[in-house]
Amino acid sequence: MEKGITIMTTNIRKYIGKRKYEILLVSLLVLMFGVRPTSVNPFLPIQVMVVGTIIFYDRRFLWYMIVGLLTVTIALFFASHIFHVEAINSRSLLGITFIIYFIIITVEVFRRILAVDRVAPEIISAVLCGFIMLCFIGCFLFDFIETYTHGSFSGLGESKRKLNTLLYFSVSNQLTLGFGDIVPISFFARKAVMFMGLVGHFYTVLVTAIIIGKYINQRK
Repeated sequence: MEKGITIMTTNIRKYIGKRKYEILLVSLLVLMFGVRPTSVNPFLPIQVMVVGTIIFYDRRFLWYMIVGLLTVTIALFFASHIFHVEAINSRSLLGITFIIYFIIITVEVFRRILAVDRVAPEIISAVLCGFIMLCFIGCFLFDFIETYTHGSFSGLGESKRKLNTLLYFSVSNQLTLGFGDIVPISFFARKAVMFMGLVGHFYTVLVTAIIIGKYINQRK
């Protein structure tokens, strides 16, 4: 019985090790296209953090960081709903926690892209994960600015849809679509949009060059 459980656990770990970025990509797509609540409710982001604790079990320092951020997120959620901590502070702290989480995972994804020699589905998934996480970093950064400086962005529409709208704007900004339906107005909003645009463009150009270079070497 114990031997069977050990074998099954080993097989699951091997599967997760081979498909970790595919699993992360699915989790991020659920977060991006799932139905979000009217505020920064942590339930959907929490599933991304839980996935992180599962797929990065072999990266001990990274795993401890993810578990720590997950603990902080859960604590903030209960503090705001049970102990009635001021909503705006709880919301902002949750946003900062999510930003830190996505930054450290993006760094890990980029490290993996640099480390491999062959272009495989795992790496393509990792590249997509990195881009989507940059979109979420921008979304929570814009939300933080809008929360403390109301009116920093025009065209957000209903306040209860603000986070969804800012995610849409962040993705549009990263893709350089420039529809013009949402416009940064305040000084900090404009600087944040400029910064995220530069980071997204740098990521796209650099990662594209790395992937093409690895693919050419692979073909040779």
